[in-house]
Amino acid sequence: MSRGIVLVMEDDPLSAKLTRTLLGLCGLEAEIVATAEEGLALSKALRPVLVIMDLRLPGLDGLTAISRLRSDAETSAIPVAVVTAQATPGEQERAVAAGCQAFLTKPIDTRRFVETVNALTARGWSGE
Repeated sequence: MSRGIVLVMEDDPLSAKLTRTLLGLCGLEAEIVATAEEGLALSKALRPVLVIMDLRLPGLDGLTAISRLRSDAETSAIPVAVVTAQATPGEQERAVAAGCQAFLTKPIDTRRFVETVNALTARGWSGE
């Protein structure tokens, strides 16, 4: 039985596949989209228990998408974990300032990823 749906905004197919597999190990389903625009549109309908966000996406960037999630009353409480390959100095601070609760870098440390996802989804956000 699934513990809920995680909305994954990731444009790299290999990263998306790994993320789906790791979320399955956590008892979670993954809905994967390649752009932040798609993810923002789905976030209200899916009511995900978590959003996993790449910062480097085609079109709208991840930081702007996080800010938009936070500014919308329907999605503002959804936890957000950033998973990015190109973390530059200060990027983690900017992501936290935008509203993310966790910041992970690629290549993904699978143990840390699972621990982080379990911690964020244990907080009880039900999407309702």
